[in-house]
Amino acid sequence: AFAEAVETGERLLLGHTMNDQAETLLLNLLRGAGTRGLAGMPYHRPPNIYRPLLGVRRSETRELAALAGLPFVDDPTNADQRLRRNRLRLDIMPRLEELNPGVVEGLARTAEHVRADADHLDAEASRVANLLVGDSEARVAAASLIVLDSPIRARVLSAMVGSLREQPHLTSDEIGRVEQVLLGQTAAAQIEGQIRVERDGPHLVCRVEG
Repeated sequence: AFAEAVETGERLLLGHTMNDQAETLLLNLLRGAGTRGLAGMPYHRPPNIYRPLLGVRRSETRELAALAGLPFVDDPTNADQRLRRNRLRLDIMPRLEELNPGVVEGLARTAEHVRADADHLDAEASRVANLLVGDSEARVAAASLIVLDSPIRARVLSAMVGSLREQPHLTSDEIGRVEQVLLGQTAAAQIEGQIRVERDGPHLVCRVEG
């Protein structure tokens, strides 16, 4: 049903709340995520998926639904503390709220700040990558990448390679393998999407194979 709604151009509204955003940020922090993970969930995921309740607490949505006479369903799996998110929600978040009653709002606000920075850096990296990438190949002087600060270089590499495939962002493992090629530590790397990355003299070359 979700895929059909997207294909027909209808807007798909998801019910994630501010609490879900706070939990997502903490879970991503625990696994060592970068800025994109710490940015949490976006309000809008192109082309037409929206999360209009990210600025509202979960308890408020229940109260508003009750006042409006709107039926709602509690997913019984939300009480299963074998699931990591549920343990965080039912055990850890209440303890954090004892320390700071505004912890949910604070974490959601942090996600907004990080997302703004991440969006700006990604846009700049994409702009640079678009100047470097042809229809099926990206070729750039390795020295011009090596001198970049590590966070910017990682984004430019991700944008360069990602622009050649449907999945625009590289994983941290994929970025690491591309950087090894860039720095001459390995001869080549194969990236998902039939993309080969290799050094050609002073240049780093990313191309679609096949």
